[in-house]
Amino acid sequence: MAIIRHEFEKSEGLHKEMHLHDTVEKPPEIDHFSNIEEFLASWSHKMHRSELESVCDLFKPSSHILDIGAGMGNTSLYFASRGHTVTVVEPSYSLCTAIDRLATRFNLAITVHQCSMEQFTSEETFDICLFNASFHHCDEPFKALQNCNSVLRPGGLLYLVNEQVLKFYRSKKWYEKVRETSPEKVCDYGGNEHMYRIHEYRSMIRKTGFRVVNEKVPEYYFHPKNMITTSIQINDDFTKGTGKEVYSDLNILIRFIFYMTLKRLVTIPMTCFFLKKLSLIGITFIAEKK
Repeated sequence: MAIIRHEFEKSEGLHKEMHLHDTVEKPPEIDHFSNIEEFLASWSHKMHRSELESVCDLFKPSSHILDIGAGMGNTSLYFASRGHTVTVVEPSYSLCTAIDRLATRFNLAITVHQCSMEQFTSEETFDICLFNASFHHCDEPFKALQNCNSVLRPGGLLYLVNEQVLKFYRSKKWYEKVRETSPEKVCDYGGNEHMYRIHEYRSMIRKTGFRVVNEKVPEYYFHPKNMITTSIQINDDFTKGTGKEVYSDLNILIRFIFYMTLKRLVTIPMTCFFLKKLSLIGITFIAEKK
């Protein structure tokens, strides 16, 4: 299928992110996968996948999904393989070509637009607009959400999934400084990232014409082993060739104990309320177009 390319404005940060993908990201080696299920089983970020699977279970059958900032297309392929109609918005042309190649290989009909969500318009309407760990890459988050609202059908749903949060005891000034001096500590790969607190996500959603219908505790909090596996993978990804260490063995042990404790805490309503209030946990936001 042809990639639909749009002319769109690019900030300095987005230029940098796109250049990074064009020069570093490589198309996945897919020829040795005999089917889509084998490919999806290789999805490395098990923590993110567990939440996507639980979210997909909430979708109505045969939904029309706009997958925004789809990266290598794992989410798009997953949704399409489950019977949904999928349209992609992704700024990086190299990632768009990877998604198109994967969709062709596995005979999945996925429409791909090379564009940012801030610049995307469509005469089509969608049942769902979904960001999977991609909303915090938007330079103009309000504009991105407004455009989501404009392409959703009445009663359509917005999902913000696997987004990072800025904890209450950290400032944005601290975050920007660490991004510059030690990006591996905040898992910044140079991809035009921003950071928000839970109440900021909530405010942006409401101010752009949505009604929050659910603040779902992500599935991965109930699977500490997946969380620690992801931490180890992040450590490996960021230390490769740098000589730096994101998480020491002791730090990983402490994180595992913390994740085991958190698994219990998020099941207690009052405790969970304060964890959200202090931006100490991530939340999957589900909002409905008013």
